[in-house]
Amino acid sequence: MYEGIKETLEHIYKRNIRVCIVTTSPRPYASRVLAHFGIKHSFLIDYFDVSNRKPHPESFLRALTLLDCECCDVISFGDRLIDITAGKSANIKSVACTWGSMEVQLLMTSEADFIIDKPVEIIDVIDKVYSTL
Repeated sequence: MYEGIKETLEHIYKRNIRVCIVTTSPRPYASRVLAHFGIKHSFLIDYFDVSNRKPHPESFLRALTLLDCECCDVISFGDRLIDITAGKSANIKSVACTWGSMEVQLLMTSEADFIIDKPVEIIDVIDKVYSTL
């Protein structure tokens, strides 16, 4: 787990923010990774849960339905251009996460609302976005 993720997750849990994981991985793999690291989440949308894969917005639109939220109430975090594109296509605030990404240059030129370089910066984004709601 990247440095700062544990503190970031604690902040998210403390604020009672629901989490929907949207992944292009199959559910068994994603579930094992999430369980291994103790990452709590409200919902998981995997590769097989949607017909149209990222960068199509279907998985993000499904997340909005599961979370029972409007797009303006949600923030998407991703380390690939397809994450940013799918989130933006669903009208969701999008955050490009550069740590560990193999697509840093693509993320830097993406239309992400925020670009962050460390996991702990997620806390600042969450606090900034949710303070305006």
